[in-house]
Amino acid sequence: MRKTKLTLSVDPIIIERAKKAARRKGVSVSEMVEHYLNVISDTTDIPNQVAQLRGCARGELSGMSDKEIREKMYRERHGI
Repeated sequence: MRKTKLTLSVDPIIIERAKKAARRKGVSVSEMVEHYLNVISDTTDIPNQVAQLRGCARGELSGMSDKEIREKMYRERHGI
């Protein structure tokens, strides 16, 4: 695949962190950026797929609000 050069302006601290991460992973910073851009530009609409699953699971918590679930978990964790 043919590659095109891209110039970016990035904070020097972030560049150093990216270089260290690239060395740890055994890849170049360019490869990391390319992978990231590929992931975020993927046209698959995952949020809509997840939204379609909402309500399909049934169980003890399915009829509770997020606040009620957090309170229940807190009570169970702390023996209240």
